[in-house]
Amino acid sequence: MMVDFAWNPVATRTETPDPNLCFPGLALRSICVFNGLPFLSSGGRQWIKAQTGEDVDLNQYQPPKRISSLRPTTTRAIHLPSRSLLFQRFQEYKSSIFSEIFPFINPQFFEDTVREAYREQSSLTCSNDSAKACIFAFMAVTSMFFNSTDNHETLDSDYYAHAAYDLVPGFFRDSVTMEGLQALLMLCLYSQSVLGDQLGVELLFATATRFVFHLGGHIFPKAVGVDGFSRRSLDLRLHIRNLFWLCYIFNQEYSLRTGLPPSLDDAHCDLTLCETATTDAPNTGLSGCSPLFIPVARMAIIQSQIYRRLYSVVAQNKTDAELLSTIRDLDQLLEDWKLSIPMDVRPSLTHRPTGGEDIPSSIFQLQYHYCMVTIHQVSGRCMSWTQDTRGLGSSLAISVEASRSLLKIVSHSELQIHRYNLLFCLPYVTAAMIHLFCDILIHPRDKACHAKLELIDMARDRMLAQLWPQAPTSFKMQVQFVKGLSIEVQRLARSAIRKAAV
Repeated sequence: MMVDFAWNPVATRTETPDPNLCFPGLALRSICVFNGLPFLSSGGRQWIKAQTGEDVDLNQYQPPKRISSLRPTTTRAIHLPSRSLLFQRFQEYKSSIFSEIFPFINPQFFEDTVREAYREQSSLTCSNDSAKACIFAFMAVTSMFFNSTDNHETLDSDYYAHAAYDLVPGFFRDSVTMEGLQALLMLCLYSQSVLGDQLGVELLFATATRFVFHLGGHIFPKAVGVDGFSRRSLDLRLHIRNLFWLCYIFNQEYSLRTGLPPSLDDAHCDLTLCETATTDAPNTGLSGCSPLFIPVARMAIIQSQIYRRLYSVVAQNKTDAELLSTIRDLDQLLEDWKLSIPMDVRPSLTHRPTGGEDIPSSIFQLQYHYCMVTIHQVSGRCMSWTQDTRGLGSSLAISVEASRSLLKIVSHSELQIHRYNLLFCLPYVTAAMIHLFCDILIHPRDKACHAKLELIDMARDRMLAQLWPQAPTSFKMQVQFVKGLSIEVQRLARSAIRKAAV
């Protein structure tokens, strides 16, 4: 969640207003969340001190941007996994829902990648480094999701990830390949979800973006035939197109989480969506997208608009009227997206029990509520807008309600917040906690404050309960940071409540 940029000169020059004045957007304007963890401006810290009576330093809960100190230490070289282990893991991936949501690998081309990685005869032109990195990155990413492979050969996912990282420099001495792009995107996912390595993610994004352009993934492919070599060539271009969408999805979501500009600009991309495998696609030959993949891609397009129209440098200069008009437009886009989702997994603003006990439901719910927050919290920038922030229809109230609903989703058992979902929900949970914390400090006499603190308790307990014992050290560190942060903001919130009651 990012509301006012840390480098915004207005944020750094302007003195904090009199703490006795209740300016509804002040807290939200003063807080940025980088990588799921908080960064507070000096004005924000002064405001929190005014509300709680205590000095605050939440920077201790922000992990270092680089996590090289957590690199696994080993005295032996990391070798490729045995082919039997690799194909066992590949079968798990191929038969799971993750292959539909994250189509990193196309089974049609995987055999060739394996042959090249293991230095066997292959029809591919990829380098050995690209193929090996692809295998290592695949093992790292799938280790996040699957633990059914009980094999003494299985290494910790961090070992596989760093083995892939070590091969990336070799990409720059070779030609651009599909295998290299696959490896980069899988490392993007791993670095963001497990390592929390902000700079590493950005460098991987930048490289993956150039690979996408060189491979032509940003252009929607045209069918040239359906037989023989032409069919295989089209399938290859369709797979590269899916890799473009993965790059675009990761990029836009990361940009909206951090406030940093995306590497992929819509102006340079053809955002035509492919037909799903469930539609009548034989006439074009352009089927291949999973029905689950399309809503995620459409959400990424909305996220791109949210950032560009509300958080970009140009958007910072919008008038109040322009800003509120943009909020309404984006809110309608998000509503249209929601209505396109099947009823059994369709999200709603207010939390309600749902029968959608599956991963798509979890993803749609979390993304919907987070986007609702990022759209409506911007109304805090409207200096001249004296709205009733407690009214159910007010924009800031909507953003707070979205955060509350998001934490309820995580806290309740009807959604599968297991190890794989914990990897993706951590930044959303952190941002929602910060948002409720700000709302408590704005309205410390509100009777709902204690319920919000209990909700933070529930979300934290659920998060810790789902942390599996074999989780990578780097990810355990992220969870511990979030745990410490949540405890501290609860303590500060209770101080604000006590201070207001005097």
